[in-house]
Amino acid sequence: MSGESFAVELRSLTEFAQELAAQLTGMAHPLGQLTALTERELRLGAFGEAQSLGERHGVARTDLHTLVSQARDAIDFAKEVTVMVNDAYQNYDSAVAGAVNTVTGGLTSIVDGTVTGLTGPITGAGAGRA
Repeated sequence: MSGESFAVELRSLTEFAQELAAQLTGMAHPLGQLTALTERELRLGAFGEAQSLGERHGVARTDLHTLVSQARDAIDFAKEVTVMVNDAYQNYDSAVAGAVNTVTGGLTSIVDGTVTGLTGPITGAGAGRA
């Protein structure tokens, strides 16, 4: 993998995390409705077929509630990982920017000192001749 590179767009990561957060918010209502359905018994009548249908309905709503809860948990996990990766890259960028500023600041001081050292005598010599 030497020589390969990739670019990470922090803005895209941030937007993706925001989209995942919006999806999580959007899942709250349907999950609440499913929770309400699981808390009450569906009464279809006092005959055998109605009881069997009620039991199957109960199993289906419980399974659907579990599935939606698992989807919510997966989206929440994806959001947390996205935020963590985004934060790590932002911290890395800040550290690299600080290091670059330190290096360029040091180089600027060296160059300024060298230029002043070289041009000082010339400027002083030119002023002395006039």
